[in-house]
Amino acid sequence: MFLSSQPMPLAVMTAFLFDKGVRARGEGLFASRRIRERSSGPDHFSAQVHGGELYDVRISKFEQGLEVWCDCAYFQDSGPCKHLWSAVLEADRIGALAA
Repeated sequence: MFLSSQPMPLAVMTAFLFDKGVRARGEGLFASRRIRERSSGPDHFSAQVHGGELYDVRISKFEQGLEVWCDCAYFQDSGPCKHLWSAVLEADRIGALAA
């Protein structure tokens, strides 16, 4: 058995939490570079994502999991949104939350 010393990407660990359509729209935001990092580190990632408007997103380590937040209406009503998915992709790209 081989165990990798590389951490598993956040996107791989969390993809099942996001609807397929939400992921596709978030990938579009990410590919269009519509996300701007505000703060990041081994235990957090914070950014602004420009979707229809400008939204704040946060991902933080919390106990054995993650605490996530976006100020868009979709997140408040339905859960994980395209803005949050684009933040996950950006966090992976820059190596935030990798530990």
